[in-house]
Amino acid sequence: NLSSAKLKRFWDETEQRVFYFSQINNLSYQKLIFKTLKSRWGSCSNDNIICINNFVYYLPLHLKEYIILHELVHTKIKNHKKLFWEELEKICQNCKSKRKELQDNYKIS
Repeated sequence: NLSSAKLKRFWDETEQRVFYFSQINNLSYQKLIFKTLKSRWGSCSNDNIICINNFVYYLPLHLKEYIILHELVHTKIKNHKKLFWEELEKICQNCKSKRKELQDNYKIS
């Protein structure tokens, strides 16, 4: 179970990562929030508020970063059409295999 200290550390580290990746990839977001979600790892609203699921805490680093980069690309492209995946691949190598690894090996709930 997640202690509040572990959760706080996860939030701080994730906030730093999101900020860093947004800066180096020129993808700006409005705000970052954390929630415990039942069906998704993260989301990006129309006004670029990124939400990261608290369960991301349990994932390996490369998948945490995949989720962050995925949501940051949504600040520019609000769908999952071909262009979205092309843009994500530019900043997250092997994004399709990371997505598959996430889907095949990690379940929320």
